[in-house]
Amino acid sequence: MKFRLASTIAALTLGMTATAASAETYIGLGIGSEAPVTGSLGEQFSTDDTTHGRLMLGKRFGKLAIEGSLFGTEMFHLGGPDAAIAALALDLKYHLPVASNFEAYVKGGLHKAYLSSDTNQRFDEMEGQGYQYGAGIQYRFNLAVTSAALWLDYQRAQFEVADEGVELSGTGKMLQVGVSLGF
Repeated sequence: MKFRLASTIAALTLGMTATAASAETYIGLGIGSEAPVTGSLGEQFSTDDTTHGRLMLGKRFGKLAIEGSLFGTEMFHLGGPDAAIAALALDLKYHLPVASNFEAYVKGGLHKAYLSSDTNQRFDEMEGQGYQYGAGIQYRFNLAVTSAALWLDYQRAQFEVADEGVELSGTGKMLQVGVSLGF
């Protein structure tokens, strides 16, 4: 019994040491077009012919990563002034090796969303929260002084924003390509 307990502790300790030794901080940038929005957000706004982007900072521990990001897009009001939505998000990602330098990943997390309009007070300074989940594939490679990854990412984000009795909700679907640099 003591041997089994000691073996388990040793295996866990070695596993944590290996994970800590392979920890990597990374930054990334992604871009996509036309992030369709549904729900009451989709009834008020369109994202046709728009570009959305995401800036991220993450820490990877072996197959797991914690990633913070800022993502956003412009939205065209159907019959009125335009607006923009942005969200600060925190995701947990799990990477699965697929083939030489290729990985697939799944992710999920929470975000704080902000909707603003410079010309329509009804939609100015709305905020709320939501969640997102997604999956992607990436190709990792080493550069002379750092590592890098090229990736393709699909994400669904559920938004709920409100201000002074006006509430909007909906789901945004985003397909992005991007690059990450490790350090």
